[in-house]
Amino acid sequence: MDPSVLGEAFDLLAPDILDVSGAPGITIAAGIGDGVVVTRAYGEAEVGRRAMTTDTVGPTGSDAKPYTTAAAMQLVERG
Repeated sequence: MDPSVLGEAFDLLAPDILDVSGAPGITIAAGIGDGVVVTRAYGEAEVGRRAMTTDTVGPTGSDAKPYTTAAAMQLVERG
């Protein structure tokens, strides 16, 4: 898949995602193989103060649970 097509899709969908979710800002990334091929940022990191960027660090909340679980299971499998 052409990464520019993904970027265009992100650009089309992001306003609706922000509207429906009520989030002030989002970042989106896509990878192919072992590499990140497209990154985008939309909206605000701090409402009225700072734009969202692809380098913005934000709270992960429950997003970290699947990563932590996968890492723990890899350790269990290794013994």
